[in-house]
Amino acid sequence: MDQPGYGSYEVVMTLDSPDGGTIEYPSLSCGGSLSGGGGGGVYQYSETITYGWVDSENKGCITGGSIRVVLQGEGVLWEWKGRHESQDYTASGKLYRAGPQPVTGSCAECGQALMNDIAYGLSESQNFRNYVHEARQKYANCISNIPEGCQTTCGRQLYDNLPACEPYKDPGHKACVETALRGAQLSCP
Repeated sequence: MDQPGYGSYEVVMTLDSPDGGTIEYPSLSCGGSLSGGGGGGVYQYSETITYGWVDSENKGCITGGSIRVVLQGEGVLWEWKGRHESQDYTASGKLYRAGPQPVTGSCAECGQALMNDIAYGLSESQNFRNYVHEARQKYANCISNIPEGCQTTCGRQLYDNLPACEPYKDPGHKACVETALRGAQLSCP
């Protein structure tokens, strides 16, 4: 994972039931439990650090963070948010099952991640307009190393259609995005 201001570190997340599991940060010597769940390729967990929590020297892990995972083919987009002493922290990256890791994403993975993100945001986001902007940016980052640019995929169709919703005020903006998502889903095999 990458955490702005702190660099990269390893995360081991083990889901042993539909409702949660454990989390470990080996290089930070901390870990704990996860509770939550989800569906449709998007999952939200609350993190409780049970050992190695942040100490007076600010070493260790912040307890009470939230983790969101979005399925992307053989891996998941992993995002963590936490707060300590009135300061917000974030970290993100991609997790893979134990074993060989794919080198790059595919158009289908990136597109499915965008559709999962938008579907999740329609029901869960408090600031939906910004959420859509962030989801589009993640998709653009995902396809940035794919030579063909995913021009003829349903994910690209959604990405290209979302800016047309910007001029609408809510609830019209949300309705427009929902229509764009349905159109992309219908064009996927």
